[in-house]
Amino acid sequence: MEPDVLSDPTGSLVDSVEELVEALRSAPAIAAFTDAQRRFQSDAELTRLRAELQESADTFQRAKVSGSATQAMLTEVRERQARVQAHPLVQEYVATKNAADSFLKQINSTISASVGLDVAGVGAPAGGCC
Repeated sequence: MEPDVLSDPTGSLVDSVEELVEALRSAPAIAAFTDAQRRFQSDAELTRLRAELQESADTFQRAKVSGSATQAMLTEVRERQARVQAHPLVQEYVATKNAADSFLKQINSTISASVGLDVAGVGAPAGGCC
């Protein structure tokens, strides 16, 4: 049986990990992303725009498979995609996600340098493929 790597008679390792997680959650980049993600997912107008885009894309894909796709259908998909991408919440979501990703890469780099191995890479699938 593999030993429990988090077992620690004093509990200090688990406590330290919990403190790190809480510090990460409250970091400005992560907090901004979490807030933007919440608003992105709950905004009624954006939800409607995304549903319309999905419907147009699905319709176009079905028409493409059946050979009945038209340039007008493709144009509609692209216009709806542009409306979604231009929405302020989408732009904020993307910007805060990029900032959070960059922040977490920096954290991974710092931890990895201290531990001597790529911490994020340890859990990645072999060969970099799903």
